[in-house]
Amino acid sequence: AGKQYVCRELSIIGTEQSVPTLAKMLSGQETSDMARYALERIPGSAVDEALRSALGQAKGNARIGIINSLGQRRDKGAVGALSGLLGESDEAVAIAAAAALGQIADSQAAEALAKAKNKADGKLLLVVLDAYLKCADQLVADGNKVGATAIYKELQKEGMPKPIRTAALTGMINATKK
Repeated sequence: AGKQYVCRELSIIGTEQSVPTLAKMLSGQETSDMARYALERIPGSAVDEALRSALGQAKGNARIGIINSLGQRRDKGAVGALSGLLGESDEAVAIAAAAALGQIADSQAAEALAKAKNKADGKLLLVVLDAYLKCADQLVADGNKVGATAIYKELQKEGMPKPIRTAALTGMINATKK
């Protein structure tokens, strides 16, 4: 209870000085959530580096939580590591990685998702396609309508699930309006 209280407070007042202590808590199943809660709200690259470093050491739900935090922080430096997790045998890890790439939503994340959509199936495929759509939406917001349109066209092809095709068409229409 004491650690939870301190982590809640650090989420408000924490600085990069808090990162080393919180980073030690990331791989523990009991302490990972509270450490991530604080770290997600602390600005600075030291937090991103700590999360990336802990990703390789953590197991189970702690690992999935770290993946989610990397996505929440939109850590572009984690795209390579997250891309490698798309082929993970643990489906929950692969799904979390795909969702995180959709939150990061830069051109490298879009490229990784484009490759993954050809290999994925089942629930993972749906998450990859949804994340790929989010990348296209972010490209529109960033002013890259050409890149976004290419993704939308790719997702409208025959064989894509109907909801994805519909969302891609809607995205393309919205991109031309802006």
